[in-house]
Amino acid sequence: MTPQPNNSGGAGGKGSMYAGIIVAIIILAAIAYFATRNSNNSQVSDNNSPTLSDQPVGESNPASLPITNTTDQTSTTAPVTTPPAPSSPNAPSKNTTPPVTAVKSFTVIGSNFKFAPSEIRVKKGDTVKITFQSNGFHDFVIDQLNVQSNQISDGQTDTVTFVASKAGTFKYYCSVEDHRQLGMVGNLIVE
Repeated sequence: MTPQPNNSGGAGGKGSMYAGIIVAIIILAAIAYFATRNSNNSQVSDNNSPTLSDQPVGESNPASLPITNTTDQTSTTAPVTTPPAPSSPNAPSKNTTPPVTAVKSFTVIGSNFKFAPSEIRVKKGDTVKITFQSNGFHDFVIDQLNVQSNQISDGQTDTVTFVASKAGTFKYYCSVEDHRQLGMVGNLIVE
């Protein structure tokens, strides 16, 4: 057999060689692209913990899943309290306890058919303390405010304390026999 001459050494041979190099470059570029892409994905998801997609359906991995107790609903978190907001000096107070007021003290002397003083003035809400001193046998009564001292003898004293809870003029009197009718009365004026 006689060897046949090779016609691929001409210009056509160089073209196929260039085409082969281009194909090789494209293949290498594709390999590099996919290798880089897989490397980035493994860095994002590879943290030595399985994902849900790694587990077969119906199975769990108790070593890596958090344990939750669904029967104990007790919270150990302390309640959050908010301090009251500062108020302006002109804002009304939100305090629910009434302000402490000074006790208004009076000495009332009851003698035959009169009181001294015969008039006492206080403000609504004031705490009133009456020290009643008797010259004879008397008592001190204000019906509308449920105030009544003991009936006491000559030279004795009794003390009554009450809150002037309503405004108005209230009669105080002696309830012994007919002393009220004989003029043993006075006025408590609550403004």
